[in-house]
Amino acid sequence: MNINLVEEAKNYLETFMKDKVVEYEVTHPWRRDSKYIVLHCYRVCSIAKEIVNNHEIELSSGDVELIQVTAILHDLGKVFSRGDHAEKSGEIVEHWLELNPNIAELVEDKKRLISIIKDHSNKGRKDDDLVSSILKDADLLDEIGAMSIFMASNKLNRETPYFFDELYKILKENELNYCYKELDKLQTQAAKKILMKKIEFIKSFVTELEYELRGF
Repeated sequence: MNINLVEEAKNYLETFMKDKVVEYEVTHPWRRDSKYIVLHCYRVCSIAKEIVNNHEIELSSGDVELIQVTAILHDLGKVFSRGDHAEKSGEIVEHWLELNPNIAELVEDKKRLISIIKDHSNKGRKDDDLVSSILKDADLLDEIGAMSIFMASNKLNRETPYFFDELYKILKENELNYCYKELDKLQTQAAKKILMKKIEFIKSFVTELEYELRGF
């Protein structure tokens, strides 16, 4: 029976995360369910494919597959800890491949795959490996844009009559500054274009919110 590495990675991600709880999450309740990590990994995979499709250099089919697999498996360790999750994720994937030689033999370079996953949290450092650069860029881009507006609002007191004023302030002063700082960490031009589009969306939202609050 033919097995597909990307599909096996998806199956393992969903099986590994089943019924787990992210105990350390206190700010965003939806992140406590490990399914959110699964959804994040799939979004990162989708963003990575968008970067690949818009990259100026065509990648080999092997590298495209590697990008998908590392994106799908890069945050397995996050269910246990945020701080050292990249290293933990690499160890989990390494153990998975050791226990499944039929899957491991589909991986062209196991050492490279593990290394990319273990290093994915080191954003802003220039990579020699384009696959690593694309994974880091895609991971950074997730939760910025429409989602970051909701996440910023979740940090505020919803009981105050000044909720929307505070949301306006945190988006204008904090979120946009954060986005521009993250822009400097991106390594691919395709990712920078995606982030600029997200920044323009947030700016348009802030402009509309200001209009609705001030009336001019």
